[in-house]
Amino acid sequence: MSEKKILSNWRLGLTFTLGAGLVASIIMKLAMFLLALLGFKDGSALLNQAVSLIVWIIVLPVGIIAISAYLNRRYIIKDKKNVLKFGSIIYIVLYVIFLLFYFLRILSYIQNIRVMIVYLLLPVSALPFIVCLFYFLGRRYIKETTQKNKP
Repeated sequence: MSEKKILSNWRLGLTFTLGAGLVASIIMKLAMFLLALLGFKDGSALLNQAVSLIVWIIVLPVGIIAISAYLNRRYIIKDKKNVLKFGSIIYIVLYVIFLLFYFLRILSYIQNIRVMIVYLLLPVSALPFIVCLFYFLGRRYIKETTQKNKP
């Protein structure tokens, strides 16, 4: 087995965030494709958004567990709380950037401010839950490297 590498906490947090998001995104695309094959594609835009968010919340733990196993196997983790703190901050920043682009996109075709608020309310209200899920599952599955399990 190859020797474990040492990375700074923020780089481990970045790897954790991007890796979990990538794995979850791939699974989500497959799940949404399967839902479309099963006939779920003719709902309202708000219903489609809600279903996408529910699927994201279901598949994100799979991505978190997979990337946690990868980090545990490949890297020396000295302080998992800092890794998760940096990972959560990076996730929030990326999510807010996504929301800004989403807002600009719906701004182009929805002129009614009330409808726009409804479309933004769902992803904004989900952020605290997703970040808690992200943090607490990461805390459970990321293991700090001890003297006993160092290479």
